[in-house]
Amino acid sequence: MALRPSSDTTTERDDPALDTDVRPEGHASQAAPDASAWSGRGGAAPALKPVEFSRWIWRQLTSMRTALILLLLLAIAAIPGSIVPQERVDPSAVFLFKDDHPRLAPLFERIGMFDVYSSIWFSAIYLLLMVSLLGCIVPRLRVYARAVRRLPPKAPRHLSRLTAYDTWTTDEPVDVAAERARSLLRSARCRVRVLDEAPGGDVVVSAEKGYLREAGNLLFHCAVVAVLVGVAVTGLLGFKGSASVIAGQGFSNTVIQYDEFTPGASFDEAALSPFNFTVDDFDVRWEREGAGRGTPIEFDANLSVTDEPGATPREYDLRVNHPLKVDGTSVFLVGHGYAPRVTVRDGNGNVAFSGPVVFLPQDGSFVSYGVVK
Repeated sequence: MALRPSSDTTTERDDPALDTDVRPEGHASQAAPDASAWSGRGGAAPALKPVEFSRWIWRQLTSMRTALILLLLLAIAAIPGSIVPQERVDPSAVFLFKDDHPRLAPLFERIGMFDVYSSIWFSAIYLLLMVSLLGCIVPRLRVYARAVRRLPPKAPRHLSRLTAYDTWTTDEPVDVAAERARSLLRSARCRVRVLDEAPGGDVVVSAEKGYLREAGNLLFHCAVVAVLVGVAVTGLLGFKGSASVIAGQGFSNTVIQYDEFTPGASFDEAALSPFNFTVDDFDVRWEREGAGRGTPIEFDANLSVTDEPGATPREYDLRVNHPLKVDGTSVFLVGHGYAPRVTVRDGNGNVAFSGPVVFLPQDGSFVSYGVVK
């Protein structure tokens, strides 16, 4: 319906009545939007609410790009641990560093450079990387599980909608052609779905593949998480130590028996397994010919191991990459050397010291040095 003015009605542009806001009865007036408010693409976006901002932060943290950046930062943050002496590895070297660098040492002390792997900033990067990887992997695992359980999608009726397609004509019956297509796709390691459109009508064969590649990708990321968790647990609750044991002598798993001992941040010395062993014999086979003459080919130690006080000793052949494992503690054979027997006499000819002294090899030809005190 259109409303028109009568023929005897005139309207002037400067009539004040034109400025009157005429609206139906009961219509609620609304204030015009503020020009500074967001009005579309050209305006400024409204401020995010706390919940929305938290979701945005979580999406950024759990993206693969953030995980790669954090992994790079972790690698860079670990560099000072191999350059600057560490308290847990060599306290004497830290003391010498502080003595040689009196101005730099206080700064390093404040930022944790002498204990990099237990510092706040290194732990923060480590934890953020863990959260980022878990937040990235868990949703992908759910999506992957649903996709694996789902049947291949039905092929579209109009093949022209696909990015690539082909057509051909055959005189074979529909069921025979469908079976040939199914066998061909099966041989290409595809998941196949055969769907009858109607009895005696068209048969649709659809297939898809690529799940194994995604499974390998997820398995790799899960392995990275497992390694990070293992390193974290070992760094907190484990320990690392080394000791030189002379053939014919023994070793007890106590702190004072180690030449070097590096405990974890939360390690308790009472958790050390009370085992001990004696090196009954040590065998070495050498390369006797060629350019590698004098190089050890194989070396192993024959041990008598007592798992706990009062237990019956057992024999064990300790070899490279064949560690001794006792109650969660692994003992590795990492090297060997010489321990010459040294006798020291005083001015009157009395024996002041006599016994084997461990000399540490410096190169492959076993040029070694040691100290007799």
